[in-house]
Amino acid sequence: MRFLWLISRNATTSYISTQVGRERKHMFDRASKCVLLLTLCMVFLSLTPVADLEGIATQLTTEALEPEKQEMLPAGTPHGPIVIFGDANFADTALLEGWPGDGSPENPYVIEGLDIDLGGGEGHCISITNTRVCFIISNCILTGASWESGAGILLDNVRYGELVKNILDGNHFGILEINSHFNIVANNTCTSNDWSGIHLFESDFNTVVKNTCKNNNDRGITLESSNYNIVANNTCTNNDWAGIHLWGSFYNTVTNNTCGSNEFGIYLGFSSSNTVANNTCTSNTATGIFLYESILNTVANNTCTNNWVGIYLDFSNSNPMSNNMCNNTATGIYLYFSGNNTVTDNTCTSNGESGIHLEGSNSNIVSDNTCTSNNGDGISVTPRFMLDTEFNTLSNNICSNNTGNGIAIFASMGWYANLSNNTCLNNTCTGNGGSGILLGYLSNSNTVSNNTCNDNGNGISLWLSNSNIVSDNTCNNNNYGIYLYESVSNTVANNTCLSNTEHGITLDDSDNNTVTHNTCTNNGESGISLGNSDYNTMADNTCTSNDIGISLEYSNHTTVVNNICNYNRIGIYLYLSDNNTVTRNTCLSNTEHDIYLVDSDSNTVASNITSIYFGLLLLGGVFLLLPLCIPELGAVWPIASAIIQRTRYQLVFWFRKRRVGQDEIIVPIRYRMASWLRTRGSLKHMVVDEPLEADSSDQ
Repeated sequence: MRFLWLISRNATTSYISTQVGRERKHMFDRASKCVLLLTLCMVFLSLTPVADLEGIATQLTTEALEPEKQEMLPAGTPHGPIVIFGDANFADTALLEGWPGDGSPENPYVIEGLDIDLGGGEGHCISITNTRVCFIISNCILTGASWESGAGILLDNVRYGELVKNILDGNHFGILEINSHFNIVANNTCTSNDWSGIHLFESDFNTVVKNTCKNNNDRGITLESSNYNIVANNTCTNNDWAGIHLWGSFYNTVTNNTCGSNEFGIYLGFSSSNTVANNTCTSNTATGIFLYESILNTVANNTCTNNWVGIYLDFSNSNPMSNNMCNNTATGIYLYFSGNNTVTDNTCTSNGESGIHLEGSNSNIVSDNTCTSNNGDGISVTPRFMLDTEFNTLSNNICSNNTGNGIAIFASMGWYANLSNNTCLNNTCTGNGGSGILLGYLSNSNTVSNNTCNDNGNGISLWLSNSNIVSDNTCNNNNYGIYLYESVSNTVANNTCLSNTEHGITLDDSDNNTVTHNTCTNNGESGISLGNSDYNTMADNTCTSNDIGISLEYSNHTTVVNNICNYNRIGIYLYLSDNNTVTRNTCLSNTEHDIYLVDSDSNTVASNITSIYFGLLLLGGVFLLLPLCIPELGAVWPIASAIIQRTRYQLVFWFRKRRVGQDEIIVPIRYRMASWLRTRGSLKHMVVDEPLEADSSDQ
């Protein structure tokens, strides 16, 4: 496609160069004829008697001063092509044609109501060159200038002209300006021209407004190497290539135009510092607005619907894009190898793929956008083959109800490119079919912080992604709150994971991660779950009211320390997990087990606070009910220690434990209670550090 664009640009230059050459050829032919005429006059005068010279001179002077005057022609009057060269020739031609005006700003020349048809012949319908007088061309029908670079109206090195309400049909160019400035092109209809409806080449400070440019074989309106022009309120539809095209042009304003059913609605190539605002670009087969190697352009408040892509940046940097509305068959806004752009406050909804997509693009800011109900991801970031994508900031976006993920940062397998040092901050990602936020293959050293990811498939997912920071996020009512798969050396901290269907935080085949200071409550299965994951640290988490507080299955060499696991069915659960350290955790009021190990070896379980015990103590004739929080294994209290294994029991002899199970610890007494309290249930599988003395009633 880029090759074709270059061909198109070269072809434009070729046509314009040809036009300039032809104009110069016509000027040379006219000059040659004048020289020949003067020579014949001199020969004639040399043969004329002297007595006749005065009369002949008087006759020539009279004819020059009083040319034959014509009446102003009525509208639609057929007329031959008009060629004007210079201000003096304009004045002479106006006088001969009977055109009103004197060329001043207050009283411009008026060329009006002509019907000029070249029938496919060479030249232009109206050609004006090298003038500075003021003039108006209006209500003319100009057609048939289709030979090579012919134009309905040509302005070459012209200023202060107004082209108004003309019909230009079937020419090569409808209107062509070359090196012409301060002209007005308004309310013209340019249709079925071979190249452009309106074409400005090296022309500045022109105003092109309220024109209709449709069904042209290439472009509706073209600005080539033209600066400081205003292109506004035009309708450019059904052109074969672009509705409005800027090439190598700077500081132009393109606003309030309607560009529909072209290949490109508005196209900027090698153009900088332009403003593209408040345009409507619909049903274009490629893109609504396209920037190619263009920088520092402002793209704002445009409506781009039913295009393949709404706004596409290709190798274009430092462009601010804001408040655009994009609803398209593929992507709303697409950045390809484009950096340092600002994409803010756009609404990208109901696109066929992603709302906003960055490919191989670095150091962009994507913030405060609404990307909802897309048939893909709300915002997606991918690398290009062997080229990293990094340092993008995605913040304060609303990415909800998308078929895919809310925000996805991922690479395709085998691309050998990293997505690193990107930041996802303060986004709201809810109701998405995939994850609220996904860090996919080779997403490393990214930060995901302060996001709200509720009611998605998963809240936040990391797949084959390493050394990321996932902190201070809220992940509620998902399938999994936070899910890590084959991901290493990540930090998961200070997140809130509530009421997820399965686990609050899950590590699957993921090693050397740190999971700390998270709150995982009321999840359907585990607060924190590790499967086939080794050398992880679980510290200072609060896991309450889950089925299991913290679960390790087939996971080894993990440290579980300082966690609170209360009001679960099981506080901490180890299954086929070895060489782990479980210390200084608080596991209270769990319905079955506080700490439960099954087929797990060489684990260190120490200094945990497990169950609550109640004891009755008779002192001085008064019964005291004492709550006792008893640490396990090796605790040295004034009363002895014991371990209860595998069975529930109820001890009425001197105290009663509300909930107890395998690997939980109680402490029997050294003191005797009144004989009427000695009735007690059986103690099964107990190991007691000293035998109990027999009552006198037992003897």
